[in-house]
Amino acid sequence: MGVGKVVNLPLKNTIRSYVDIFEGNENTENIATATAFYDGLAELLVKGQHTLDLWAYGLDQFGLMEMKSLVSGSGGMLAMHEEFNHFIFKTSF
Repeated sequence: MGVGKVVNLPLKNTIRSYVDIFEGNENTENIATATAFYDGLAELLVKGQHTLDLWAYGLDQFGLMEMKSLVSGSGGMLAMHEEFNHFIFKTSF
């Protein structure tokens, strides 16, 4: 799990949703730590002159909100949709 985790164990705990973020409840306790971790990784990408592109499925399912600086900081591209068969993915590749 580590410092980049976006949800705690046990598995009965769920990843944060928009409502959780708005209310600031217990499902959001990892946001600040995870965001700081991924911001640090983004700095390493920039220093190494690397770019990160992400093709993702579902914004709230795996912590993309916390990882956004990896893409935006490195000048990468992000394609996100609820279907991998969608034209966004097909035309992005």
